[in-house]
Amino acid sequence: MLAVAFVALAADNYLPLQPEMQEVIKGDPRNNGVEVSVRYNRSILVYDLKAVGPTNSIVDVFRVLVQFAQAIKSRDVKSVELAFRGRTKFVLNGEYFKKLGEEYSWQNPVYTMRTFTENVFMPDGSRAYPTWTGGLLGVAGKQVEQFGDFHKQWYLNSLIAATPLPEAAPPAPKINTPEAPLTPTVAAPSQPGPMEVSHDMHQSLQIPDWLSHYPQSTDQTKGTDVSPFSSYRVLATPTAVVTYYQDQLRNAGVTFQTSFNGIGTTVQASSDQQACVVRINEIDGGASVNVICAPKPQVPAVSAETRVNYISPQPSTPARTKLPSGLHHVEYTIDGSARIVGATYRNATGGTEQNDAAVPANMSFYAMAGSFVYLSAQNKSDNGTVHVAISIDGRQLQQASSSTQYGIATASGSVPR
Repeated sequence: MLAVAFVALAADNYLPLQPEMQEVIKGDPRNNGVEVSVRYNRSILVYDLKAVGPTNSIVDVFRVLVQFAQAIKSRDVKSVELAFRGRTKFVLNGEYFKKLGEEYSWQNPVYTMRTFTENVFMPDGSRAYPTWTGGLLGVAGKQVEQFGDFHKQWYLNSLIAATPLPEAAPPAPKINTPEAPLTPTVAAPSQPGPMEVSHDMHQSLQIPDWLSHYPQSTDQTKGTDVSPFSSYRVLATPTAVVTYYQDQLRNAGVTFQTSFNGIGTTVQASSDQQACVVRINEIDGGASVNVICAPKPQVPAVSAETRVNYISPQPSTPARTKLPSGLHHVEYTIDGSARIVGATYRNATGGTEQNDAAVPANMSFYAMAGSFVYLSAQNKSDNGTVHVAISIDGRQLQQASSSTQYGIATASGSVPR
């Protein structure tokens, strides 16, 4: 009798729930690519996210969680540990997890996502996110921001940081506007190293004198002679920095054109030997500047939506110079009828950045083959559409759209080898 009681107690303390997890993933084709390991012991469920496919969005990951809650809603779960690859990041109350499962078939999914973070706790028992009060639009906007941040802290930041970084990829311009900035999570940039170069590109270049840094700049980085670039920060307004560069170019007699796409200002300059692009964005207390040069003719591709914002006309068929071996041109594009989006993306240095951006918006940089690229945009209002796309060397890698309230569109993948 004692042995029977012991076996019953052990069965209650440990339940093999992995088959239910696999059924959830196989039962919905949208879940393909998400891998989760589940363990149940002493009424504590460990929900360990192992992998997220390149085509999966944060909505896919969340759907798997809620569908699994529905599948085991009859189980007695006291708490749920949300882990990523063995490391617990957050904790859910068992009653709330059961509620997620019970409401899945009829509850508005947008409401579920907006209110989810109010029920998320840290492993030490403290609340992970605050509860907001006030007007519906304002509260909903904060809730959507928190939902996106939850996914970053749970797995996205770790997933992106685990991807090997290119040795010689130039730093990317920030998607950044001064209104309502979000806290960026940026990985430390790697130091540029030697680049493999094709024989016809092996020539010495440098940032020309007519693109000298704004006075008293800080955090300076420089590239190689083959792929010259520089970036720095300065305690001055973007307008002052733009004017500084324009004055330099006029005095040197260099042809240039200036544009503003709702995110930042771009100055494109061209001499007889080389072409350069300067991007100026506002940051807290000043401006960030990124300069990159290439043998002429080198004109970054510009989408039709962005081209209308240029003060000077953009060439309709820009010529392209052969890039060094293994280096590719990456372009992120955000468009749609939404006015403002919360953009999250991986830049050329491997950092994860998050900023608000006016639509339409685009940015481009260079990355080595095999690099992971990621772009996500959340609509900041309850109406409008959002469309994101990632292109490599002018060819679309992946795109996604959302037309729901506070919808999220996500695209990701790897730069082809």
